[in-house]
Amino acid sequence: MPNAIYGARTGLKIAAAAVVFLAVSSCAPAISWQNANIPKENWAGDQADCRRKANRAIEKELRQDDLMSTGGGYGSSTLSSQLRVFDARKRRQLFLAQCMRERGYVKAKKP
Repeated sequence: MPNAIYGARTGLKIAAAAVVFLAVSSCAPAISWQNANIPKENWAGDQADCRRKANRAIEKELRQDDLMSTGGGYGSSTLSSQLRVFDARKRRQLFLAQCMRERGYVKAKKP
């Protein structure tokens, strides 16, 4: 019976991580990127690809966090969940920016 309870907790935490991931991926502000060496029509596709990679990296991190907190530790409070969302948003933007820079992009200057 303890294994059933453990499995239920793990399943709930993974479901919660998925909700956090969706919230993170849908709320991040868009940043304009440009690359003088790549045709402008390719920019959106490159950014979409980097966004997918960043989302996958964050999703993986959230799953790992859930596995480490299956004992009901820090991952169970509302404040902790809010902090995880905040951190995930920041990390997602860092992953996206790194991917775009690796492809030779720079942030577009605001007019």
